Amino acid sequence: MVALINVLPYSCPTRHVTSHHESVRWILKELGYKVKEMNNIRENTRCCGVGG
Repeated sequence: MVALINVLPYSCPTRHVTSHHESVRWILKELGYKVKEMNNIRENTRCCGVGG
């Protein structure tokens, strides 16, 4: 079980769920896409799109 804590200014509920980060990148690479990382990623993201 993972406890998700909203801490300002980073309010993304899944920013500490490494399995989400890695699985999406793996799928994209398997499909032949090159992943270009943005400046605020993973635990430093401000919004992941989950809607929390």
